[in-house]
Amino acid sequence: SRTIIDSGAYTDFGLGAATRTALTARGPYLIPNVKLEACCVYTNKVPGGAFRAPGAPQITFAIESQMDIIARRLGMDPVDLRLINGLKVGDVAYSGQKVEGASLDKVLKSATERIGWNKPKAGPYRGRGVACGEWNTAGTPATSSLKINEDGSVAVYTGVVNLTGSTTAFAQIVAEEFCLPLDRVTVTTGDTDSAPFAPVSGGSMIAYNVGRSVLLAVRDARNQVMDLAVQRLEATREDLALDERGVYVKSQPERVISLGKLAIASMRDKGGLIMGKGSAEPLPPALILIAQAAEVEVDPETGQVKIIKICASQDSGFSLNPLAVEGQMQGGVSQGLGYALTEDLLISNGRVLNPDFLDYKILTFMDIPEIECTQVQEKSSAGP
Repeated sequence: SRTIIDSGAYTDFGLGAATRTALTARGPYLIPNVKLEACCVYTNKVPGGAFRAPGAPQITFAIESQMDIIARRLGMDPVDLRLINGLKVGDVAYSGQKVEGASLDKVLKSATERIGWNKPKAGPYRGRGVACGEWNTAGTPATSSLKINEDGSVAVYTGVVNLTGSTTAFAQIVAEEFCLPLDRVTVTTGDTDSAPFAPVSGGSMIAYNVGRSVLLAVRDARNQVMDLAVQRLEATREDLALDERGVYVKSQPERVISLGKLAIASMRDKGGLIMGKGSAEPLPPALILIAQAAEVEVDPETGQVKIIKICASQDSGFSLNPLAVEGQMQGGVSQGLGYALTEDLLISNGRVLNPDFLDYKILTFMDIPEIECTQVQEKSSAGP
């Protein structure tokens, strides 16, 4: 395949979009021999930047349209064509990683069953469609730190900008490891001068990479806590356990010392203040497989399209915060609807003809249909 991307007057993110387009141009299908090429060209337009998986939605639309054309010419159900050719466990994706968890058939069957793919339609002008896709979560280095406060709460320090609820996920990781309620964990974001190293907040990288560094920092601090508790409780490491009260002796649960008291004790201990540090080397890329099915109704006189329902299914690895993941899925579907139905940047002789939201039509909540999301959770062996 060969893709040409209109990059506008400057390269900006054009090369990044071209790279992503080439990486996803084979689609979530097992095709042994491929030659993929993508380039960006200069035009007399505003430069194109990054916006939600730049390059991937565009090439996916082309791939999935082609799959439907092939199915129609073969006289096949388009779902069956995708099931036969979809990546399965053990296959190798074009980007090089092996499919270890949820294969495409799980998300595809989930989406199509929920949309009622084989059930009779409610009217003559209704149709159903299906599409699949993939995304690669990159591996990147990441570092986080935390300390235990005198009142037994935990403070986490990160350089991650919180765009999608990532700080809540970090707090969840810490709270679970220390058996604390969520409100006893605070997450502070610093700038590049003061915070530990963190990657850019994008590309679905944060929970996977920085979340792992937070987990490593928690375990580092927890080891320090247990070492100090060994001295204070006069017990072996194997005899100790941790619950919401603090560290206690398994055989004598009434012998317990709180995290707060241990934090105070650490200030006078030769080991110093309890502070955890977690540095995660770049993790292997993680492959995400997705499927969506839609039911639409078309007015034959006006051509107006009404979306009845969309069912989205995604391999989300392990959802640290399932509600936040569902919100991300619904947001992505809503933006995709705008791409497909209403949004269009009109340019003539280098001038944008619809530079405001009166004429650039973004869908409102009145236009968004029912979006039913399902998460197929296949836990990554590398991520938190």
